[in-house]
Amino acid sequence: MLENILWRKEVKMPSFDFSKAIDIDNNGYLYNIGFNNSATFIDENQYSNIRTIGVGKLNTGSSTNKRTPRPYSKRFVQVCDNNTITLEAKGENIKWYSDPLKSNLMWTGNLYAPTLTSTDTLYVTQTFDEIESWPKEIILYISDIPDDFLTSQNDTIKAPYGKNFKYQWLYNGDTIVNSTRNFELFDAIHNCNLFSVIISDFSCSKTLHQEITSIVPATPVVNITQPICTTATGTIMVTVQNSGETYSFDNGVT
Repeated sequence: MLENILWRKEVKMPSFDFSKAIDIDNNGYLYNIGFNNSATFIDENQYSNIRTIGVGKLNTGSSTNKRTPRPYSKRFVQVCDNNTITLEAKGENIKWYSDPLKSNLMWTGNLYAPTLTSTDTLYVTQTFDEIESWPKEIILYISDIPDDFLTSQNDTIKAPYGKNFKYQWLYNGDTIVNSTRNFELFDAIHNCNLFSVIISDFSCSKTLHQEITSIVPATPVVNITQPICTTATGTIMVTVQNSGETYSFDNGVT
């Protein structure tokens, strides 16, 4: 660090020089960075073609009350499949609050693992020289992509809707070009069970499928007309219970 008198001598040099205030602390000291053509940065009589860079500490003699800088931390934090996460803030004497007025202290320390039930906002500060920084806002965003199956009705298959959701549909594992809505149309030549969709919510994503259920054929309704004396043959009629079911007959050996 340089004394006041030496810095004042430096800035009076007739050579090309430059200085700029870069900071001030809470003890009244102003810090300047500069360069000049003095070999020692201080003695103007030791000229050099190579410029020298130096930092000066200037005592302003005044009282100051500068705010401590906010701590370093991520401002947007996303939680995907569960509601547990550990937050980190770098700085001195870290404090976590639930409100910007700092009326509700939640935790002290660089690491904080909050209990989350929904998207929320926290505020973190650091304290240095007994001066606390302004609170820094941290948004905790909980992704709510459901684990539901896709639903289909008539010729449309749908995925759950979300305000921030983005969609990419697939058929049999292959991407369907330009299919980015929360629903997709299909026709008779496509099996709806082969559709799936990738849902993205910022950095979180899930792949949802159509629910495939095993259908047990219904017991057929059989109406039999027995042969009579005047008619040597009878009839058997089967009523189909569910669309898509077929039946076969086996008359054995008789």
